[in-house]
Amino acid sequence: MTALEFLQFVEKEPTYGEILKDQDTAIPNLRTLALLLSTAFLNKPRKMAVAVPTLYDAQSLIDMLNDFVPQSKVVFFPFDEVLRIESLGTSREMREERLNALTAALAPEPVIF
Repeated sequence: MTALEFLQFVEKEPTYGEILKDQDTAIPNLRTLALLLSTAFLNKPRKMAVAVPTLYDAQSLIDMLNDFVPQSKVVFFPFDEVLRIESLGTSREMREERLNALTAALAPEPVIF
């Protein structure tokens, strides 16, 4: 069974319809979220925004999404887990990643953001 054949089973999940309709949805499991997002994106490519609580969760989700969706279609916008009054503590790499993510989000191509 190929990955795309496997994703056809995901379409039967009730939450899948909510994602297709661009409704806000809470999914507690990252694997389920990755499968639902991948399926929805491959069936109807468009810009999709996802929020997860930590950088670790975000990186884990990206790794799972890249199993199904081309890496160029998944954009990472890192956000420090600690609230900062000033951006002095933000790393240069994180700022660059944010700028790249914002550029991709504003481009006309569909991406998961």
